[in-house]
Amino acid sequence: MRPRGMGEATVTSELCCEVDFTPDQTANEGFRGESRFRFSIPGLDEERGNEIGEDEDGDLLLPRSRPKEFCISVRQSTRTPLARVGEQVWRGALYLADFLVSRGEALTDGVLLELGAGTGLTSVVAAALGARHVVATDVDVGTILEQCRANVEGNSSLLRGEIEVLGLDWTRPVEDQISLWPKDTREKLDSLRFIIAADVVYHNELTEAFMGTVTALFSLYPSIKAAFIALEKRQVPCHASFSPIRSQYVFTVEELDTVAPMYEYFVSLVRKLKGLKASVIEDEFQQFFCYQRTKELVLWKIER
Repeated sequence: MRPRGMGEATVTSELCCEVDFTPDQTANEGFRGESRFRFSIPGLDEERGNEIGEDEDGDLLLPRSRPKEFCISVRQSTRTPLARVGEQVWRGALYLADFLVSRGEALTDGVLLELGAGTGLTSVVAAALGARHVVATDVDVGTILEQCRANVEGNSSLLRGEIEVLGLDWTRPVEDQISLWPKDTREKLDSLRFIIAADVVYHNELTEAFMGTVTALFSLYPSIKAAFIALEKRQVPCHASFSPIRSQYVFTVEELDTVAPMYEYFVSLVRKLKGLKASVIEDEFQQFFCYQRTKELVLWKIER
């Protein structure tokens, strides 16, 4: 379901200019391609031989370990209508992925559910880190779910856990939709520990629906410890507001004088939460992925 006022304006992620991206010359639309995201997991080293060698001076060369590097390949669109922004990768997904890697198994050794999984990048990272089961959800619009499943399959060799891709529309009752999921999935959700989400604040009506979904999940599953929501405060010029007035608007914060009204609306909803606590994670955590980590990136934690 597309909220009112979303229009047909197209948006483009800035990440195509920041990461290793290869356009798909055969794509019918002309706005698709593959991005590669490299990272290493702390404490997980490449296997090296045990042979001891010598350098040119006759000194011993002892085998040294080095962090094992992973490369996640993601098929994505480079320009979409606002209703299908999930077909692109945005900075918040990498910011959240950095957080997951920095916390290791403390966050990923269990069952996770991602809201607005989009391309599936963050879910793949969680499963690569060791999450036992990840339920990657998004609205069944366009090719979002199809693309997510393809990206999961394309990175299956990296996964230490399972990823299941399912449709979940925030504007519809959550419990009704989950009741239609496979029985095995519903049973696994009884051990759901964390909710994760990135780049989900870009339209007030959807933001309200998203927060309703989060609170509903907390009510349904007492096992949930926390929800982590990563986003970038998006500033929009007053004459655009993601409307058809401009045929394309790149999500950027440079040289704009306006505030971030959609983020402020999100904060206003967070402050109204009942029975849950919300806070911004102020601690610095290491950057593992290559992207521009702007000061506008923020990570929220919601817990009981």
